Amino acid sequence: MSVMSILAAEACDAALEQALARGEPVVLSLERSDAWLVAKSRFLGAASPGHQLLVQYPDASEGDGQRPEIQTGENIGVAFRRGHKKCVFTAIVLATGHYTPSDGEPIESLALSWPAEVQELQRRAYYRVPVPGNRFVPVKFWEGSANRQDGPGRRWAPTHTGQLADISVGGMRVVLPAAQNPRLHEGDAVGIEFQPDINQPPFVLDTQFRYANETPDSQISIGLQFVGLETSPQGQELLHRLFRVVRRYQQYEQRQTRIRKRRR
Repeated sequence: MSVMSILAAEACDAALEQALARGEPVVLSLERSDAWLVAKSRFLGAASPGHQLLVQYPDASEGDGQRPEIQTGENIGVAFRRGHKKCVFTAIVLATGHYTPSDGEPIESLALSWPAEVQELQRRAYYRVPVPGNRFVPVKFWEGSANRQDGPGRRWAPTHTGQLADISVGGMRVVLPAAQNPRLHEGDAVGIEFQPDINQPPFVLDTQFRYANETPDSQISIGLQFVGLETSPQGQELLHRLFRVVRRYQQYEQRQTRIRKRRR
């Protein structure tokens, strides 16, 4: 079973045309040297149906809140909702400009190449599933990119270690003692390393910090969102590996539920 399926050409064009007509929200992802840039936007229309599509130039990226610098020729990941499912594709930034709706003011825009394919992700892959009670999966994490290369003027961020609490292909929740709160801010880039299967190499991924909540037992619960996985073949392979982990945990949870029901 695959986490992603490629929409047929007609379904791809229909999904895009519908999203463009409705002005659906989109999430844009661009890779930078030190972290992934993630920003919210929306579809504006088709500059040339089947050839170019328009999205609003994002006002601010998540994390630093600054207006992102986006250059023509860059590869950009685009994600949007199609009903209850998430659709993703990669495009090329063709131009920047302005789009003027028939009843409004000009809107700064990005012209993107019409994608050759759109991939649709299974909805259930995004359901968070708890780690089985008989498993302990440590998670190392640090502020900054997953690729922590040292260099002039750069220092490795301190590494924190927590325990994986639950996971989906969209993100994870990590718990650690409240005294070790890393004091991150929403949108901060966070690199992580964890190995849920000792027979497979560890995952080293880029994430964004989403929240931190204290628990009654003096723990802190940290939410991390995976970023950039859908935008490259290598990332998509990692996404498939993550899905296999999630499916195993889901199957364990289903078995435990059946056992509990039989004991009643």
